[in-house]
Formats: sequence, C-alpha cells, structure tokens
Amino acid sequence: MLDFGDNRLKKTQGEKMLTCEACGHEIESRVCSCGGVNLADAKFCSYCGSLFQVEQPDLETESGDDAYDPRSRTLCSDDTCIGIISEQGVCTECGKPADPSG
Repeated sequence: MLDFGDNRLKKTQGEKMLTCEACGHEIESRVCSCGGVNLADAKFCSYCGSLFQVEQPDLETESGDDAYDPRSRTLCSDDTCIGIISEQGVCTECGKPADPSG
C-alpha cells in the first residue's frame, strides 16, 4: 500500500479508491488525469496540483416556469444599494420603490 499523506488514509496500489487504514472503510474519491487518487471534495490534485473542474448548473437548460433567471432582475435605483426590485416593486435591501420619483 502507498502512503497518502495522512497516516490513516491509504491508497491501494492498482485500485482507484481510498480506504481508511484504521477501519478499512472505503472513502469517496476522485481520480485526476495524472492518475492520482484524491478525496472526493478536493479542489486540487494532491499529486500534480491540477485544479478539478466544478460542474456548474446550466441556467439555460433549467426547466419549469419558476426557474430563476438572474438576467431578468431589476437592480435598485440607489447606486450604493445591492438589492433587487421585488415583485411588490420595492428594493429587497433598502425598501426604496422601483421608481424613486413615485
């Protein structure tokens, strides 16, 4: 067995999984293109340093009438506020109306 850094984690040679040396439990893992076996939630490969790609949900393919589209939001008219205009016509952060004159 090859030592995987932490003394309690071992990588079985020839197999692409991690096992706990203390209890023998299989640990969720991911394999890098270099062949290195890493913990499943790793952001970088511990062998070559490559960044793992994180799958982002595609907003274009979401189905349903209630799918949130960030491009359809209306920002608050106050340039110092980070809020968006709600369905009631007021800012979600500062409470100002969508039309500051009214």
